[in-house]
Amino acid sequence: MQAVLSFDPPFNMALEARIRLGIIAKQRGELDVAIDRLKSVLSIAQTNDMLSDVWTQIGHVYEMKAEVALAQNSYMKVVDLNPNNAKPLQQLGWLCLKHNQHVEAIKFLKKAVSIDMQDGKGWYLLGRCYMAVREFEEAYDAYKHAVNSDPSNPNVWCSLGVLFYQLNQHLDALDAYSRAININPNICEVWYNVGTLYDACNQTNDAQDAYQKAAELGADAQFIRERLDLLRAREANQPTTGMPGANASPGPSEPPTTSPMPSFTSKSAPPPVNAPPPPSQGGSGNLQQPPGPSMGGPPMSLPHSMGQGGPSQQGGNPGSISSSGPYNPNGQPPPPGMMGGMPPGMSLGQGPPGSMRPMGHRGGPMGSLSGPISGGSGNIGMGVPRGMMEPQGKM
Repeated sequence: MQAVLSFDPPFNMALEARIRLGIIAKQRGELDVAIDRLKSVLSIAQTNDMLSDVWTQIGHVYEMKAEVALAQNSYMKVVDLNPNNAKPLQQLGWLCLKHNQHVEAIKFLKKAVSIDMQDGKGWYLLGRCYMAVREFEEAYDAYKHAVNSDPSNPNVWCSLGVLFYQLNQHLDALDAYSRAININPNICEVWYNVGTLYDACNQTNDAQDAYQKAAELGADAQFIRERLDLLRAREANQPTTGMPGANASPGPSEPPTTSPMPSFTSKSAPPPVNAPPPPSQGGSGNLQQPPGPSMGGPPMSLPHSMGQGGPSQQGGNPGSISSSGPYNPNGQPPPPGMMGGMPPGMSLGQGPPGSMRPMGHRGGPMGSLSGPISGGSGNIGMGVPRGMMEPQGKM
């Protein structure tokens, strides 16, 4: 591509070539070269969209160089160029969250969702921010919006499981993890979280199965090996003194989240609010985005203890699975608008398949999930581990 520039191509082509050369240098790890090439375009970029794309790429290179302040400054320039676009604010919020700048992250992401309330990515990142500062009620509300906007995103369901785990709502946590697996059975963090859930409830066989699946999918092999050795020793009534992790249970892990990385020069104009979604382009492999959320119906209830900032204590064994039989998820991904109230005749404690239960709810499992998990091409070999969870005290 460097040769293209030497042939004195048309101006627009030369600009595009310079940008692509910068991106190629970034991908090769030549970060200083990438910065120089991208900055060479700033003074001659012809449109705000092109300028926005260049500053976004520059910000990402600074992220890769761990120069956080320079990355933030670059993304702020994109925000200034696009004050009514939520994506640059999502980028800033995610950067701040990764570096534990929670107040700034929440500020940027709240502004992002105020600009585009139907973008599930913004709500999801906002929920992650609230989880980081243990504001569980706010996190739940943000995840609720995220599920409405993008019910087929397994990361949202995984993070909901983490939230319910923190609140000792074990059944809800397992249900949320099950939905994540039903959408994508190949996320190691979800299987790891299923393992930690069963591990904390002293269900050794089920925990081993889930940890093993997580290891097969790329989780920390050393940790998994140590944890499996510990569980097997406990199962065989062997002494575990001195073994890694013998005195503590592991906690859940949030799923990986990619940077929003907005693109401006390739964007298409958004459809009118009431217009039907555009036809799906074959071969992309992407899930079609659902329409915006339906927020009718009664608000979702919260446990009384949430008002005092404490976890939900549901009496007896919080969040434990009932003794009605094994629990094997096979529900369909929930439909858009699932938060819009219950169908006629459905009592509390029940929910339509794919519905999301309130925090602290005392009823049965969310929806109706039974049977093995399949990934579209047959059984994946292992569903969510079977068995009855009996929590042993607080997590």
